[in-house]
Amino acid sequence: MHSHRGNSVCSNSLLVPQEVLESQLLHGLQATVLNPAVLNYTLKSFERQLLQQIENHAGETGLLVKKIADLKRKITNCTTAIAEGHSFGSLFDQLAVFETELKETKARLESMKPEGVRLRMKDIRRFVAVELCDLRQLLNTQPRLARAVFAKHIQKIVLTPQGGIYVAAGDWNLLGLGSYGGAGGPDRAVRFFEFCLPIAA
Repeated sequence: MHSHRGNSVCSNSLLVPQEVLESQLLHGLQATVLNPAVLNYTLKSFERQLLQQIENHAGETGLLVKKIADLKRKITNCTTAIAEGHSFGSLFDQLAVFETELKETKARLESMKPEGVRLRMKDIRRFVAVELCDLRQLLNTQPRLARAVFAKHIQKIVLTPQGGIYVAAGDWNLLGLGSYGGAGGPDRAVRFFEFCLPIAA
């Protein structure tokens, strides 16, 4: 790495050829983030965090229930007015807004229920298991393609010299960038966890 960039970029004396660095990173990630035991522990920890968040925001559930009732009342008023012949464009626009908001609020309420969290985590486990199985196969058969897939899961790796080695640290995106959950997907706490790998110089 340092040998490719020159002394003007890096002042330490550790030298790591790029191909060696990439090889060690891939093998290190395979032993950590692609390890089924690590994955299982991580997802269980995320599930506990989400359930704790629900418990901490228990009061929000009642507010969402009231909001749903209010939106249903507004939707009923709009549909009644339209049925009576008051078919103004503004009524149709309001109806569309209320229906969209109702759908979003119901989804939010479901996500606040423990059973909703467990169902979501079940889906995440299934998705991640398939993704990581594919990654392991790529590492064994097509390492170059595996690098491109890894780029979906890691935005940045920071190398820090420690003694006679480098330590590679970063965030692993369990679900991959833009590959799960539509707009935004699950909370960031469920998507990311930190990794730290020693890289021999």
